[in-house]
Amino acid sequence: MKDLLAHGGFLGNQELVKILTEESAARIEELAEWGVYFESNEYGSIFITYAAAHTYPRNLTLNPDPQADGYFPGIAMMDALMAQMDSRDIRVMNDVALVDLLYCAL
Repeated sequence: MKDLLAHGGFLGNQELVKILTEESAARIEELAEWGVYFESNEYGSIFITYAAAHTYPRNLTLNPDPQADGYFPGIAMMDALMAQMDSRDIRVMNDVALVDLLYCAL
């Protein structure tokens, strides 16, 4: 959390950064369960690396689906997320601008 806040000049929303840092590992595991292929180490765990100015390793590399030659990693992630939207019957509205978002708790 400190790294992310420092990189943003401590201007980031600390509550959102906290959620991001606390939930990232679970969301990555979820993406892997949904079929997103991450680079793995020799034990089969997701390979996490350091990057410049990081206190802790937190970088991941997406791998394309080994069955689809030339399949870009970003497309693989989009496909997994779109499959989840379909399975959850989430309505997608293209070419729509959101002006106001209203929430009504029933």
